[in-house]
Amino acid sequence: MQSHSFFNRRMLISLVLLINGFVQAEMPFTWIAGLYAVTKDNHYLSPINGLVWYQQNIVKNMYDIWAKQPDTMKDNTIQLVQEIFYLQRDGVSFLPTKRLDKPAHLFMQSTVGSIIKMMQQYRLKTINRESFVNQLQTIIRDSVASGGSTVQKKEALEGKRASIKKINEINKAIKDLNAFLIKKTIDESSLPTSVKNYYDKGSKKRVGDELRTFLTNDTSHKLKEALTQEELKVGKFKNDKAQAKEDDRLRYDITLLTRVMSPEAHHNLANLIVGSVDESSDNNKRYILYTTEQILLAFLWAKSDTREDFEAFFNALGQQYVNQNALINWMSAKLEYTREDYETFQENFANKDAKTIVQFVGEQYETAVFAVRAYQMWYQVLPFIFTGTTVEYKKDGNIYTFADCGETSLRNFFDIILKNLSKGKFDIDYLLNAKSVEATIPLKVSGKLAEFYTKNFSFNNVTSLQLYNDWTHVVEDLPDVRYVDPENAVNKFYEIDVGMTNVLQVLNSLLFDNNESFKQLSNTEKLNLICKQLSRADFNLSWRAVDDQDEPVDVNTKEFLTLKFTIETHNKKVFFEWKFEERHFVLSSQSTTFPIATDKVDAIANSMNYCKPDDTISVYSLLGCYANRDNFESLCSAAGKALSSNQLVQLMYCFYDIRSDWGIWFEELRGANRARMILGIAKNTSDDTDLVNFFISNLLKEWIVRSRSEAQVAMAQELLRFNYVHAGSLPFIVDTFSNIIQNIDIRTFPGIASFMQKLEVKDDKQALILMQLIALMVKDNVKELFPIAIKKNE
Repeated sequence: MQSHSFFNRRMLISLVLLINGFVQAEMPFTWIAGLYAVTKDNHYLSPINGLVWYQQNIVKNMYDIWAKQPDTMKDNTIQLVQEIFYLQRDGVSFLPTKRLDKPAHLFMQSTVGSIIKMMQQYRLKTINRESFVNQLQTIIRDSVASGGSTVQKKEALEGKRASIKKINEINKAIKDLNAFLIKKTIDESSLPTSVKNYYDKGSKKRVGDELRTFLTNDTSHKLKEALTQEELKVGKFKNDKAQAKEDDRLRYDITLLTRVMSPEAHHNLANLIVGSVDESSDNNKRYILYTTEQILLAFLWAKSDTREDFEAFFNALGQQYVNQNALINWMSAKLEYTREDYETFQENFANKDAKTIVQFVGEQYETAVFAVRAYQMWYQVLPFIFTGTTVEYKKDGNIYTFADCGETSLRNFFDIILKNLSKGKFDIDYLLNAKSVEATIPLKVSGKLAEFYTKNFSFNNVTSLQLYNDWTHVVEDLPDVRYVDPENAVNKFYEIDVGMTNVLQVLNSLLFDNNESFKQLSNTEKLNLICKQLSRADFNLSWRAVDDQDEPVDVNTKEFLTLKFTIETHNKKVFFEWKFEERHFVLSSQSTTFPIATDKVDAIANSMNYCKPDDTISVYSLLGCYANRDNFESLCSAAGKALSSNQLVQLMYCFYDIRSDWGIWFEELRGANRARMILGIAKNTSDDTDLVNFFISNLLKEWIVRSRSEAQVAMAQELLRFNYVHAGSLPFIVDTFSNIIQNIDIRTFPGIASFMQKLEVKDDKQALILMQLIALMVKDNVKELFPIAIKKNE
């Protein structure tokens, strides 16, 4: 039977889920067949764009780049992204917000439709700004009011809190009674004086230790009763502490719900939406036209996993923008794209040249988007890596709800191992028919694991909520696995606890039938064994362990680290990593882009010069699908005539998916290419902007301070020269040089000295920058490298 505290905690989570309305999952990408036609000629409103902006990390990059910057540096659009989404600290899991004080966590699909419909009226100037804000506030308020009956849930939480207070009063009475009985027992017993002293001082643990020692020689009933009562008292103390924590948690969540119901919260979000629309208007052009709509469509895509979800969106969007016949057909016919569709598209795509590719992908936009996802899901060695969500685990008639980051990372791991490219499925026969290479600990695959992949072998629907829930029955309630400890729970049997060793025990249960010999191995030996047993012909799996600085670590002494795996297959290497943090797990892999020649990408980008404004979003979305590191600068050049300088910076969101924490595998290549990307933006920017300065600063801080490559430093010089000549931001350039000086022995890079000496002072602002830099040089005793610059400014 569950204790009150445990019941309250689980009830609280259930209430939060009811308030949220629905949990995150996604519709299979093959279901988009026929979806593009539903939005008539208003294709910039298609949820297919949301798929691209969400899955190709465009919106995530908008969030990530600005995540650590103060709000004063962020425009309305960036603040809107950070208001309705959340990026976990692992830098991978990017989901719609679930914070109780954020109105967006209560948004249903119909809410998104209503907001976007109102946005179109504002863009067409059929309503003014004030009216737009007021109507948005009404939509948000109604969504909050109906989103799981927020008021009722707040009252329910308040009721639970009142119950906890009553429980605390009862527990206190029990504790006082126990204290009286225990003291009486101790006073009447011939216990050592030390026991009584420890008791009087309130040292419960020492009392228990002394009692256990004394009982080895004295087994009288009274003393055993004293020990039992003392342990009960300690247990009640722990229970009171848990109840207090539960009370604090409930009080905090009630506060959050109070905020989300406040007119101020609705007004603030409405203002962000209006401000973002203004920033992507014909008059402003800070962002590409209809950018705000795409952010909301990405939110919609991430929150929807059924056709009915999208039907609710279209119904709210209204007949003016929706082809009802196409919607009915999409709902009823339930068409799906197939591998044959991909192969046909790919053959036609390959036969197009740079002159004909634009018209082709424009006419075949829906299929083009499908092909990109199909390539990533079906034709890559590594499968699509998905993030965790909130799942339900059913046992003995009860439903247990929790966040499944550990469970999801395990499913991603098995998806990688079992992906069969030639058969186009997850193939459990790889394990069932494997020849064991270690006779002492042979493979003995879990029946539940085999059943899951026998039933769920398709690549198409890995993010369906049903699969998330079904997977819990594979990995929960396993022997000798440590699960999260809900306060005062009788059993711990679900929600895998953190730590690499604990996950290795899960793998022991799933792969070796909880083998006792496996448990005696060191972690190094366990990982070696797992890699050997999971390797096969033309699939060799190996591992190494590193810390946050990419330095080697000992897996036998460290629990929280990153395992970096290498797969050698088909004469190439691919990589994925499994990160174990103190409160989190995450498995991630290299991002992949659809194979396309650079001249075709350039042609698509150049089409921005002549395409209709309503088609710009489709072109931009395709660039998000096709962009890669090698064609960035030429792409910027091709699009430069059509886009404002700020919109050129927006192109960065298509490319900025190279994170420094990926380690040494491609570090040198990445550094140089990232610099070229940013320089491509800068060279095509006619006016100086804070955004350009920020991108350059971000680049330099991430890799130049750790670089030992003169080529990268040379690239940094070019970036700095550009910024200096345009009289860039003084704090930026000083801060950047400060980082370089502190982290690199610049005496080994005389090119920097030469660069500094060639700088000419053309105005007071540049003179101030130079003098600030010189002050840094003098402070760090490297002024001998800059005699000319110092002489000029003495």
